[in-house]
Amino acid sequence: AVALLEGFNKWAKAGLKAFTTYQLRHYTLPNDDLTIGSYNEKTLYVGGQLNKTQGSVLHYNVTGTVGVMGDSNGDVTVDADADVNFRLLGDTVQLAAKAFFHSTSPSYYFTKYNSRHLKWDIDFDNTVHSRIEGIFSLNRTRTQLRVGFDEIKNYTYFAQSYDLQANGTNYQRLNNTVAPIQENSPISLLTLQLKQDFTLRMFNWEN
Repeated sequence: AVALLEGFNKWAKAGLKAFTTYQLRHYTLPNDDLTIGSYNEKTLYVGGQLNKTQGSVLHYNVTGTVGVMGDSNGDVTVDADADVNFRLLGDTVQLAAKAFFHSTSPSYYFTKYNSRHLKWDIDFDNTVHSRIEGIFSLNRTRTQLRVGFDEIKNYTYFAQSYDLQANGTNYQRLNNTVAPIQENSPISLLTLQLKQDFTLRMFNWEN
């Protein structure tokens, strides 16, 4: 990584960083003959960061990475947050915003697996998860209100299925299978959160 720190001269109102990351992920998995095989995933990422942490009014941070070579080529992550602080009616008010965009490939065992009873080899699309949220905070009353909205596309999960066979008054599970599935329809989530901190003081009454 190479970084120019915020405030290194009078013109540097924000910090700037460029970086590269090489990631090696190692997996073990049974082969068809049930011997143990080893598999590696390798990805080269490049990214950058712009941030401002000094001062009492405005702060922000934006960090982004992209996979440029290897198994996760094309994966993109962008994370951003910012806040503004000001005085209102004798209290300090903070308005903050956070957002991210993650387009990432499912992990290895979602796409490839081999065992005595289960086996799959599937190419999935990237899972895209985006979020935007706003936070309103009052320092004196220690009150915080958060509103957030998430959308997830191509959500990947494990699903189980089996057949039930009657055995007298009991049932047996037969043909049990587990497989990864990718949901094509987007999933939306709206979050409303109110947080209030308080202090409880305990008194010790003595005669």
